[in-house]
Amino acid sequence: MRLSVLLCLAACLTSLIADAAGLEDYRDRINALRLSYDAEGAEKLLPEVVRFAADHPDAEARELVARLGLLVAELLRYEHEKGDFKTSEKRALGDRIDEAARVAHEALDQLPETSEHLRMRADLWATMIRTNYQGKRFSRHMDNAAAAALAKGPDNPHAYVTASKRLVFAERKHGGDIDKGMAMLDKALALDPACESALVIRGLAHEEKGDLDKAREDWRRVLEINPACRPAQEHLDRLNTRDK
Repeated sequence: MRLSVLLCLAACLTSLIADAAGLEDYRDRINALRLSYDAEGAEKLLPEVVRFAADHPDAEARELVARLGLLVAELLRYEHEKGDFKTSEKRALGDRIDEAARVAHEALDQLPETSEHLRMRADLWATMIRTNYQGKRFSRHMDNAAAAALAKGPDNPHAYVTASKRLVFAERKHGGDIDKGMAMLDKALALDPACESALVIRGLAHEEKGDLDKAREDWRRVLEINPACRPAQEHLDRLNTRDK
């Protein structure tokens, strides 16, 4: 009897170790995809991580799905914004963004409403806003989630970045306020000086205000942190081309 119990415990321990190794492996792969801006690789990995979470229905696995779904949606949204697509191609790309966001939203539905989870939900709503109609439909959800993320986590730098986005990018008549947005980004960077997204967006805010030297400074700092950051390099190249 004791031997069978010991064998059962050993089997359980082996399974736990394997599960932990699987989680860590996926975390590493997702982080590598994030750093390299590999939308195709992230999108291909998402079904695999969804299957892993189905076999391991715990909070860590569900959060992994939510993070990867958000990454896919954000990377595809980046392609959507910068690409020169036919209408049908853009619609198909939008459907892929929304599908990744749907998967991530469903994973978050099964997780507690922490500051970071609310921040992720706000960013998911942001990826789904690509037209005026979608803006009217989803912007309130985004704003509410971003505000709740800040209220629950005033020390969460990513929540400040998320809250800054509409302030920096929206027209003033739609709630834009670039100075308030920059203040949010400054808070994010005070909490995390290596926050890549905060530096990229603050660079765009500096450019909008006409301070191109500070814009370049932020984007060069990003490339010191992550040399593969496509937005920072593309913004620098764009300014350099314009100056010639």
